[in-house]
Amino acid sequence: YFPHHDIAIMPDTPRHDHYALQVLKLLPFGGTVLEIGGGYGGFALQVLRRSVDTRVVLCDIPETLYLAWYWLSHATPKRKIAWSDEDHGADVVLLPERDLEQWRSPVDLVLAAHSLCEMTVDAAQRYLAWLHPRGVRYFYHESPQFTEARPGWPPHVLTDLHCINLVPPGYKELWRAPVFWYGA
Repeated sequence: YFPHHDIAIMPDTPRHDHYALQVLKLLPFGGTVLEIGGGYGGFALQVLRRSVDTRVVLCDIPETLYLAWYWLSHATPKRKIAWSDEDHGADVVLLPERDLEQWRSPVDLVLAAHSLCEMTVDAAQRYLAWLHPRGVRYFYHESPQFTEARPGWPPHVLTDLHCINLVPPGYKELWRAPVFWYGA
């Protein structure tokens, strides 16, 4: 944190900024991106810093969304952050994962960065099955490619590479590129 400049720099800021740049190239004016596993809102913050017309929907467990609400409310006091049952048109909408099936507002792009490989296969497939019928144009994912267990991580997270080279039904791969952070 740089207190004299009111700029918060988190360890993942370069990665989140990279995602924001890539996503904003694909979104139409006034577009909506839904992030699977939005965490504390680092990606959302970078989008809000770079765009005044893009809406971000963070889909995660409620406990994590509370952290995102707190952090984003303080980091972006002039932007509206709301729960999905309050305001679908807010700058950032917090959508508990259990309510994903009820989300009916248009989504142009879904981002899954370091999230699908942390789930069981069934949980990841639930998200993928949601994409195409909802008219989502782009699915952008980045997945860690660990092949052996790391201390403290459940073995299924690392040995089940179900999201590597992932192209959901109804979609075609547009591009693939290496990234410059560990494990991706």
